Amino acid sequence: MAVWVGHSYFNGDSADAGFVPANQRYMETTGEWTFQVSSRALHLFLLGERPWMSRTLTILFRRDPSRDRQSEAIQFEGYRPCWPDGRPVAVGLDAFCKHGQRLLGLGKRLAGCQEKLIRMLCFPLNGRGDDMNRIPGHRVRRFYIERRGMTGRVHFMDGTPTTITFEAGRDEPRVVRWIGLSDLDDGEQLWFDLAAMEVDSPVSYVSHSSRLVPCEV
Repeated sequence: MAVWVGHSYFNGDSADAGFVPANQRYMETTGEWTFQVSSRALHLFLLGERPWMSRTLTILFRRDPSRDRQSEAIQFEGYRPCWPDGRPVAVGLDAFCKHGQRLLGLGKRLAGCQEKLIRMLCFPLNGRGDDMNRIPGHRVRRFYIERRGMTGRVHFMDGTPTTITFEAGRDEPRVVRWIGLSDLDDGEQLWFDLAAMEVDSPVSYVSHSSRLVPCEV
């Protein structure tokens, strides 16, 4: 029996069973972790996202007044989403109400700046009743996404639909994976906690799972 724990390799069948240092390597194309211990290698295939893992997406939001709009009595402030290197991101995250601006640190929180690089953390949940993830000094909000056809719409906890939608085949695959849409069948829902912080902001997780692992997607 061989089990990897933390950054060590445990071989329970050997006479000198115990923990020894292991070198690790991840192959993104296959989803396979390889752990090299002496002349032996342990291969682990990750079968889907674990509920105790967070998904991280870093986006540069540039203020774009041409995308401002109003829906009924709600005013939305427009932004152009880009990757950190300035390339545009194919995604519908281009305008936010006051709640979205507050969560992402946009709007008046830009303090005269025209852009902000933001790291967004999505914590997939087993359901609405899970304990809330906490990040001291940062807002965390709970939502769920529901898939209909190729489109997933984000909803508030009370079931009110937001204007935020993601579409498989239109949006960047990396973004679709980040929000969890690619894991849902038609009609299914995924509850998640969402947090955002300015890049280079220190992070200290307080989670009810001691195995929380942030991972870039």
